[in-house]
Amino acid sequence: MEAKIRLDIDDYLTLYPYWKPIEIQKEFPRHSHCESQIRNYYKRVRHGTQHQALNALIKTTMNNRPENTSLADWKAKIASDIATEREKGRLTVWKTIEARERVLRSSE
Repeated sequence: MEAKIRLDIDDYLTLYPYWKPIEIQKEFPRHSHCESQIRNYYKRVRHGTQHQALNALIKTTMNNRPENTSLADWKAKIASDIATEREKGRLTVWKTIEARERVLRSSE
């Protein structure tokens, strides 16, 4: 019987605030917990909802727009930065899962 590798709080924090709980479930279906349990993890460490945190991050970043950068260019940069961070988080968590699976296989 194959042991189930589950995401832990560190994995969820790696994905926060760029990934919604439902997106986490779709990306890591065999490894993630249910949406409400993911939200509870965030509450336990005193984080707001993913949506609130991402909106706050965007708002803060919008307020830091350089004067010589157009609003359209700045919004595009923010969107690009968010996409980059999403991908970095996704890759990091998959690498963590793979490392846990290697350790588990080597201990069998």
